[in-house]
Amino acid sequence: MSHASKAGVQASGEASSQPDLLSFGLLAFNAVVWGSAFFLIDIALDGFRPITLAFTRIAIGAVLLGIIAVWCAESGRRHLFHGFRGQWPTLIVASATGTALPFALVSWGQTHLPSSVAATIMATSPLFTMALARIWTKDERMTRRKLGGFLLAFLGIAIMSIGQQLTDPGIDSLLAGVAFLAAAIGYAVSAVAIRQLNDIPPMRLSANLLLISAVAIAPFAFLFEAPLASNPSAIAIGAIVTLGILPSGIAVLAMVFLIKRAGASFAITVNYLVPPVGVSLGVLALNEPLNWQLLLAALLILSGLFLAYGRLGRTKTGQ
Repeated sequence: MSHASKAGVQASGEASSQPDLLSFGLLAFNAVVWGSAFFLIDIALDGFRPITLAFTRIAIGAVLLGIIAVWCAESGRRHLFHGFRGQWPTLIVASATGTALPFALVSWGQTHLPSSVAATIMATSPLFTMALARIWTKDERMTRRKLGGFLLAFLGIAIMSIGQQLTDPGIDSLLAGVAFLAAAIGYAVSAVAIRQLNDIPPMRLSANLLLISAVAIAPFAFLFEAPLASNPSAIAIGAIVTLGILPSGIAVLAMVFLIKRAGASFAITVNYLVPPVGVSLGVLALNEPLNWQLLLAALLILSGLFLAYGRLGRTKTGQ
């Protein structure tokens, strides 16, 4: 494992909550990858049903990271489950709330609402994480800068929601919106839970998160959707493979490393950057209109992120 990876697997009490340049780089990478995921889900839904889609992308990511984790493991620690003694309940909670449940909910929700709606609602995760991190952890404090930044970004999300996401008031649309919100809460719970998993290399942790999620969701896919009967097009297959490798695989590893390095509250702010990426893809790839609400929302979201975490190297966080 690289020196950078080893540096990121400190115990939660030792990991720094002050983001550095690498933390911002990982944040940007995940924003692009996860922002494009909603677009890819729309494509994959042409050939796969929602739970089958979620299971397949999770399974692909689990196999990819599992192989890498075993390959990179230290001698004598080459099985995936090494080092989890006493931490399995937390690992299961993180897997269920951060991968299995939200992937299925988002996939189902996008059968009733546009991908841009999903990208926008998912941006509420930092607000839930902010509250949960304060309750569950001792090393993440709420400051005036963070609170102001979160509220400013949330204002941007509200503007974009009003401008972009007018939908029919049917029950399916309402339930889809609730599904997106539940997925956002799930990501927040998972982000804080992951921070409690101590002394586990990010690669092994990421592989186990996906493996447990794949095992948990597989019965539901076979019970309700008959995934073996799917007849997807080449484009849908390409989309789901990409989802498995990048958003469900490499980006999960990057997220775990980022949480360990900079804290859950900072890592989850990736959801503030996902809506501009997701909606921009709609504009560029699907010819959706580019309006002033989107531009203003993007400005507010990025301003809020800078306000909360804009000074690299700050040592006093109570201002």
